[in-house]
Amino acid sequence: MKCVYCHDDIPSLLTKAHHYHKQERRANQGRPGIDDIYPLCWSCHHGLLHYGIITVNEVREAAAAT
Repeated sequence: MKCVYCHDDIPSLLTKAHHYHKQERRANQGRPGIDDIYPLCWSCHHGLLHYGIITVNEVREAAAAT
């Protein structure tokens, strides 16, 4: 398994990124794709995604392309 965004394949650096933050996921239960998770490395997940440099849609597109 590797990061769907940067393709880093160091297992100890991979995290599970949820489609939405937990508060939104509870509010949108039943929405298609709401429970999707994506393997992202620590840098892409906590650096790029959480700080808004990349969007969830960009991560979803990257996952679909890999």
